[in-house]
Amino acid sequence: MSSSENRRVVVTGYGTVTAAGIGFEALWDALMAHRTLFGPINKVPDHAAEVALDAEVPDFDPEEHGLTRKEARRLDPFSQYAILAADEAVAQSGIDFLAEDRDRIGVVCGTGMGGLSTLVDSQTKLDAKHSQRAINPLLVPVMAPNMASANLALRYGLHGENFAITTACASSTHSIGEAMRLIRHGYEDVVLAGGTEMVVCDITLCGFADLSALSKQTDPALASLPFDARRSGFVLSEGAGILMLESLEHAQERGAEILAEVAGFGSTCDAYHMTAPDPSGEGPARAMRQAIEEAGADPSDLDYLNAHGTATEYNDATESTALHLVCGDHTPDVLVHSVKGNIGHSLGAAGGIEAAVTVRCIQDGTVPGTCGFAEPDPACDVTVTADNTEREIGLALSTSLGFGGHNAALAFAPYRA
Repeated sequence: MSSSENRRVVVTGYGTVTAAGIGFEALWDALMAHRTLFGPINKVPDHAAEVALDAEVPDFDPEEHGLTRKEARRLDPFSQYAILAADEAVAQSGIDFLAEDRDRIGVVCGTGMGGLSTLVDSQTKLDAKHSQRAINPLLVPVMAPNMASANLALRYGLHGENFAITTACASSTHSIGEAMRLIRHGYEDVVLAGGTEMVVCDITLCGFADLSALSKQTDPALASLPFDARRSGFVLSEGAGILMLESLEHAQERGAEILAEVAGFGSTCDAYHMTAPDPSGEGPARAMRQAIEEAGADPSDLDYLNAHGTATEYNDATESTALHLVCGDHTPDVLVHSVKGNIGHSLGAAGGIEAAVTVRCIQDGTVPGTCGFAEPDPACDVTVTADNTEREIGLALSTSLGFGGHNAALAFAPYRA
C-alpha cells in the first residue's frame, strides 16, 4: 500500500567489499591512512590492455568469508560481493528478518555490467571446445544483472520489490535513491540498496583503455589523482557497497541505532554525449539542487561533497563547475573528497561504497584526505581535502556521473529527532 505522506528514511547499517578487503573498517582504515591500494593486474596476468595497475579485492576466497561451496561455485563474483556487503549491513543494523513482515522489505542492487566475468569465461570455454556442453547450464541466471538483487532476496527471504538499476557508474546511487523513494512513499518499510561490480577482465581493461579513461601510470602513488592537475585517468577496481535503509518509524519501533538520514535524492540526464559529461556542469548541478531541495535545505547548508571524482580530466572539472553552479560564493566552504585515489573506480558499485563513506564521515565528524591530491588544478577550483579534516557535517552530498549522461546525487544528514 502506498501513501501520499513523505516518510523520513534513515540508514541503520552499511557494508562494503573493496580493494581494502572485506568489511567497511578495512576501507575506513585505508582512507584515514591515505593508503593507495593499486597493484599488478593479477586476475588477468596476460592482459592485452596498455595499463599496469588495477585495484582488486585481495586474496578473495568466498568460502573463507562465509559463503557456501555451492554459492562459491554457482554465483558470479558480483553476486558474491553483494552478499558479503549486505551481510555486514544487516549485521550492523541488528534486524531480525524472521520477526519482520518480509513482504514489506525490498532490494535494489545496481550494477554496471553484471556477471561479465562469467560471460567472458564461458565464451572462452565455448571457443575452445565448440560444444554446448562447455557452457554452465546456469550461465544465463548467473550473469544476468538482476541476479545480485535476486540472490539477496533469496538469502534473506525478502518478498518486497526487487530490481536492479543499470546506469553505468551511477547505478548504486540511483539504486539508493530509488530505494529511498520506495520507503518515503510507503511502498516498503525496509530496503537493502546499493551496488556491486566485478569486471576485471581483459575485454573491460581494453575497452576502457581504448577510451583513454584508464591511467597508464606504473607508480601506484601517481595512478589515481582526483582533482589534481596531474591526473591521467582512473584505475579499474571492483567491489560492493550496500546500505540498510528503513523508515524512521520502523527503525524506532525496533530500537535500531540510526546512523544518518537519507534526506534527499536528485537524478538528471545530460543528453549530451555517450561518454563525456556536459562541460557546462548543468546536469549534475540540477541533480545536486534536487537532492538539497528535497532535504529541505539550502546550498549554503552544504558542508561536504563525496564526489564521483574519477581522476579523469573532464569528470573532475565538470563536477567542480557543477558545485560552483549550486553553491556560488559558498563553494570554498564545502569540503570535497574522492575515495578513488585509494581504491580506484568500481563502476556500478562506486556510489554504494561512497554512500557508506559519507555516512561514516557524518558519524565521525571527519573527512578523509583525498589520496594523491597535491597540485590543485585551476579547472577544479574547489576545496579538495589533502589531509584528514575534522568537520561537523550538517548536510552532505554523494554524487555519481555515469556514461550516457546519467547524474545522481544523494543528500545525507545527521539524524535529528
